[in-house]
Amino acid sequence: MRNSAQGSDLDIMASNVPAKIGKYDVVEISGRGGMGVVYKANDPHLDRPVAIKMITSGFAENPAQLKRFFVEAKSLASLVHPNIVTVYDLGDFNGNPYLVMQYLEGEDLDTVLAARRTLSLLDKTNIIIQVCEGLSYAHHRNVVHRDIKPANIMLCKDGGIKIFDFGIAKMGDQNVTKSASQIVGTLYYMSPEQVNGQTVDGRTDLFSTGVVLYQMVTSHLPFEGESTTTTLLKITREPPPPLKNFLTVFPPELEAIVLRALAKDRDERYQSADELALDLRQMQGHLKQELIERNMEEVSLLMERADLYKAKDRLMQVLKIDQQNTRANQLLRDVQFQIQRQEVNAQVGKLRERAEEALAHGQLQTAQESLDRALSLDKNNAELQRLRDEVRLAAARAEKLHSALKTAEGAHAEGKLDAAKEAVEEALELAPDDAQAKALYRLIHRDWVERSRQRQMETYLSDARQEISARRFTAALEILKDAEALDPKAPQVQALLESASAGQVQ
Repeated sequence: MRNSAQGSDLDIMASNVPAKIGKYDVVEISGRGGMGVVYKANDPHLDRPVAIKMITSGFAENPAQLKRFFVEAKSLASLVHPNIVTVYDLGDFNGNPYLVMQYLEGEDLDTVLAARRTLSLLDKTNIIIQVCEGLSYAHHRNVVHRDIKPANIMLCKDGGIKIFDFGIAKMGDQNVTKSASQIVGTLYYMSPEQVNGQTVDGRTDLFSTGVVLYQMVTSHLPFEGESTTTTLLKITREPPPPLKNFLTVFPPELEAIVLRALAKDRDERYQSADELALDLRQMQGHLKQELIERNMEEVSLLMERADLYKAKDRLMQVLKIDQQNTRANQLLRDVQFQIQRQEVNAQVGKLRERAEEALAHGQLQTAQESLDRALSLDKNNAELQRLRDEVRLAAARAEKLHSALKTAEGAHAEGKLDAAKEAVEEALELAPDDAQAKALYRLIHRDWVERSRQRQMETYLSDARQEISARRFTAALEILKDAEALDPKAPQVQALLESASAGQVQ
């Protein structure tokens, strides 16, 4: 992680950033160390981002050293491995050599450790195994890193790791021995042979890798004194503190692996990165089996409690550890089926509630649509089928009601009151509480009663006239009394009453 002082340096340098380095378009400064500057740039020919590391110390006035740099840089460029940052190009910018490398998206391990990001022991061992794979590839090609430390290990976004700055320390300074002030930057990760100024080989990288492993699992450095001198003495003479000083639970083989990686005598150390990786993989296998068993026990408990989503998460954790685990794969299929069934049932329940509410409000189209969707999800659900039949009956009744009302309205408009009365009574029989049917019935019934009264009046008047014509005045008066009771103010009734009365007197 870049500290505030480095941030200030970058701000000061921002105004001096070159627009181009070789063919590359410089975007920004992305980092700075004791040996140089790292730029983010773009390759205009391939249209891809690149990182340019420019070495700014010790070359401008030393052509022989610059030549050695290019010889070693070419050997680095030949390293093509998934766990090693690829070198694309190299060049010279105003006497300062530079390497053009793969631009990485992610965080270096130093940043992750400083942030105290949570990593499982499996994650930690996986990082070191990948470091070992990269180192094995390099060591088989006679390339030693010399500066393995968290800041030179990138955790990529895709889950892989990349080692970078291979051999840069050696390129930057051909002197084997260094003063204390020159080695502080990588002090804690140096091997005893580096401290003693001896020739180094791949086993030096394995010691430094052991330091990183120790730091990751304990959150402490194995060799850390109050001063540079005491730290150097610890590296060369003292064993690392036991893991139990920092951890309560850890695999017993982890201690053996760490102690062998950190052996003072390189002949007692792991002799190859492959050997270290093998032991780590064996330990990882035991860890995986324990984690799988623990997770599967918890899955059983979660399934008993029908806590399916948590059970699914646990099974995914198991399959992340072992993709081919038969039991976990089978259980995951079962759990996913049950979750799907639960989700379908929940959706069906909501659609049923919506259909019932729509039916209660007479919104039959909405009710039918909701039930159709519900039955498409659960076609054998008997309750849904019953409700659908109920909606269909209600729809049929509604259609009949609509037809009866339409017939009643039409007949009423044409004066066909008997047909109108019959149709509106049918509507009321279908829906006794329908407001439209009741209102139409009152209107039609009123008109039907009025027409019946008028017809009765016409009958009375006709019969009374016939009786008067036959000079049966008493009978005529009896009929006219009924007519008067039907409509006391009818002028024709009054006129005929006078006529009949006069005839009776005569």
